[in-house]
Amino acid sequence: MRSWIILLYEGVFPRPLRLTQAEEALLKKLFPELAQSKIQLYEQLPWFMLGSFAVGVALPHSFSRHKICLYIDKSTAPLGLRDLATIVHELCHAQQYKLLARKHWGFGFFRPFMGYYFGHFIARFFALWPRKSWRDSAAEAYREHPLEVLPYAYEARFLAHYPELDALPPFRQPMPLRPPFWAFLLGLLFAFLLAFIRPILEGLLLLTLFPLYHLVQRF
Repeated sequence: MRSWIILLYEGVFPRPLRLTQAEEALLKKLFPELAQSKIQLYEQLPWFMLGSFAVGVALPHSFSRHKICLYIDKSTAPLGLRDLATIVHELCHAQQYKLLARKHWGFGFFRPFMGYYFGHFIARFFALWPRKSWRDSAAEAYREHPLEVLPYAYEARFLAHYPELDALPPFRQPMPLRPPFWAFLLGLLFAFLLAFIRPILEGLLLLTLFPLYHLVQRF
């Protein structure tokens, strides 16, 4: 019980992830298009993803038009190569957020990237579901997702080149195709619900977790 209270609290208020100067310089070289972007790194997954298979996720800030939060399930201290590769993968998504923001307006979780991401996943999932189980359909929809293919490929190239990264060019993401209209609308609807619900849930968690967290820290 005590450990779950601490995990949940730190999932709502995760610790910032500190990079060395060398790591920052490396990432700036690989992602020059993000030089002026508002990106915050955290060293734990958000509270609603605790216990999931994910090792990282790029999510929009709940009260911003442009800020992106990268949550990394950091496995070692100092930062390991696997953690650095996860950051590279999530920065690819941050660049996709920025690219799609040029095309459509958005705020909080209600951003173009979320509509595209959920929309493509929904379209592929329902195309596969009649022939496969829901679990296999979801796994394949994720593996073949148009916004995941390039980040996974770039992450693999990063690991293959490391530490000799001079031959690795900066990440480039062409403008992705929009998902089918019906799936895009469902994706936007889901993003809108998240944009509305997440701040409320986190406010309720704050009211309950804040006193409990400081209580368990005393004993």
